Amino acid sequence: MGKVEFNVPPSPYSPPHTIEFEANQEEYNIIRAFGRKVFEMGYFPYERTAEKRVLDIYRIGKLEALKVLLHQKPRLLGTLRDRNGSWPVGIYNLIDCFVGNTNPKRIFELNVEDSSWVVRRKRENIYGNIKDKNLEELFRDFLGISASLQVGDVTEINHQPYYRAVDLVIAFMSVYDTKNFPEILNNIEKLLSKEGRVLLFAGEALLNEDNKAVMEHIGIHLNTVLNFPTKVFSFEIGFSQNGNEHSSELMILSREKDKFIFTGQFANEAVHNEELLTNLFHRREPGRTPELGLLTHCRQYVSCLNTISKAKLKEESKSQRYPGVQLKELVKPSTAIMNETLNSHYTTNHGELLTAIFMHGTDLGLVNDEAVEEMLGEWQLSNMSVIKLPLDPTKVFYPYFRIYWESPLHQLALEGVPKSEDAFLGSVNSEDVETIVVYLPPYAEQVRRFELAEVIDRTQKESEQLKSSIWSGELSFNEFSARVEALQKGNDLSFWIARLPAPLARILNRYETTTDVKARSEHLYHFFEGCAEYIVCISLSFLKHSSLKYDEVIENFNFKEDQKSNKKFGATFGTWTHLISKIAITVRSLKEKGALPSTSFPQELTSLLLGSNFIKTIESARILRNKRSHEGLLDGQDAENRLKELEVLIQSIRYELVGALSPIALMYLFESRRKKGKYLIQFKDCRGASNRLSLRDFERSADLQDGLYLKLNELFIPLLPVIQYDDDLNIFTFFNALQRDEVAVVNYTHGEYSSHSFSDAKLVVTIRETLGLIT
Repeated sequence: MGKVEFNVPPSPYSPPHTIEFEANQEEYNIIRAFGRKVFEMGYFPYERTAEKRVLDIYRIGKLEALKVLLHQKPRLLGTLRDRNGSWPVGIYNLIDCFVGNTNPKRIFELNVEDSSWVVRRKRENIYGNIKDKNLEELFRDFLGISASLQVGDVTEINHQPYYRAVDLVIAFMSVYDTKNFPEILNNIEKLLSKEGRVLLFAGEALLNEDNKAVMEHIGIHLNTVLNFPTKVFSFEIGFSQNGNEHSSELMILSREKDKFIFTGQFANEAVHNEELLTNLFHRREPGRTPELGLLTHCRQYVSCLNTISKAKLKEESKSQRYPGVQLKELVKPSTAIMNETLNSHYTTNHGELLTAIFMHGTDLGLVNDEAVEEMLGEWQLSNMSVIKLPLDPTKVFYPYFRIYWESPLHQLALEGVPKSEDAFLGSVNSEDVETIVVYLPPYAEQVRRFELAEVIDRTQKESEQLKSSIWSGELSFNEFSARVEALQKGNDLSFWIARLPAPLARILNRYETTTDVKARSEHLYHFFEGCAEYIVCISLSFLKHSSLKYDEVIENFNFKEDQKSNKKFGATFGTWTHLISKIAITVRSLKEKGALPSTSFPQELTSLLLGSNFIKTIESARILRNKRSHEGLLDGQDAENRLKELEVLIQSIRYELVGALSPIALMYLFESRRKKGKYLIQFKDCRGASNRLSLRDFERSADLQDGLYLKLNELFIPLLPVIQYDDDLNIFTFFNALQRDEVAVVNYTHGEYSSHSFSDAKLVVTIRETLGLIT
């Protein structure tokens, strides 16, 4: 044995330095060889960085595991690469398995049922000898439990491994106390990569008064001291007693969009806590009430009393030009603010209830009803207290109130809410909320302010995206130019109408020229369904005309000959939203594989399909249309509120829609005549409300059944007359442009195509027969 010097390269957390450790030449050679191996596999850009990580393993007594991994099981190294190519936590898990006499190959051959076997095996290893293990070993063992859930090909959500939601799971159990705090932080820093995402768990012992501060400090440490990038969770950690002295509730909240809220009860039982950890990665069956907390998507978490000081609050309240009103005065007559428990069966009535979820934690939090709907749409949430606000639609314009509540001004209202001295055990009930004072302008001004706020927000977002695309090349030049021009025109609706395909433009024009509130809403329902149909049909057309094997591409779309026996795929609004999602998944998959032909599938349409905003907006419009179908047409103020909701939706997609459709030609037969023995066929781009397509009047119910999709497929060659949707006839037709001697898709800038002459009369006959709809 002798001293060996190891030069450690710089890291985000420390400058370059030298470490001395005891090792013989054989051990040192193993460390260097292993470091070179992981460097060659691309885990790290520098060989010395890889060696440093290997040294970390060596220093905790895992040298024998390195020998086995390097010489006997090198193939397993390839299974440990994560999606970013960084050093995987799985390497520690695998080494743990060697030390714990678990066959590592077994972990990579698990199925869903077998994963419980690994958890049981690790449980025996952990809890059978828990007092004999030091802190670092306990960390490794808990990571070993998560290893059974970190197998990429075993359990998946949307074809993505569950473990990709997090890079590391750290579980603190009751064996820790305050004196371990420096060592805990040291281990966290050693185990985290710079881009790591962490879920932090706490055991029963941390409920005592001395250790609550420990968890809070760990959260602060993760946020500020380590200075992680914005991808990393911003933690809010809190506990609440639920009447059982042996269990506690832990919540992990994120202030970032598209991150997670996790809530669950920890007990002083190994089986319970391991099931809780398992549930974090496993989705329950639909309809089952969750027994434990589950991972939940949360689009928006609003933190209170952090963005504005109390002095500023008082100053703002004095400067308010509108008198304050207690919240209880704004609820519907004969109703009351309600305090309930959120469960898997909870839903909100869109546009009628504002749902405030007040969570225990270091801050008093509020999540709006839209976020709740999104949570409950795919995942189940338990153990949450909610307060419902049934607002009076004659006094409160709901969309304005929602953005008011989510703005810094909402903290004025929350100033009056009682708060416990113990931040972890604070609570709020409906009686507290009743006396909250809000400052609202008259109803008409609420509407105008909301419209202005939406314009500002939408313009700002569009400007930021366009600015970033200058350098990224995310948008093609044509789409970029179209969206910049649209941004300059602002709210000039005639500008938008002139650039939309004629059927959609005519519907939008009728909306603009109609004053009746109900009729305007109906036109917008038509417009959204027409948008969905249009995007579906032109996407299928592009796929059909591409170099792809069309039948293989659409084999998962469930097209059937007998549409009458399959109501799910009937030609309804839901049909088109369903197919948009299917097409988006297909396009994303083809793009990731590098198999999407860029020459035959325009980038503008790809951007629209791969972005979530358009699909979510169309689905929201479909939900509102379904409400209209079930509830009937609304009257009075309710009708105006519903119209405003639809107008907000259309505003949210207008830039994307115009940008995506700008290069896509909507053609119709402009003229057909015989001249000197030759046929002259002219096609014209059909945009704007003044253009009229030649349509054939036929029954929707008859023509849209019995193999609708198969019939459409047959019409893809040589032309695609996409059938559906006009306000009056329930149908519109659009075609691809002529290119050379074939009918195919061509990119197009505003204007008219030149005439194409053909000497082959058979081609003309084929075109006319295929169209069928042109008179």
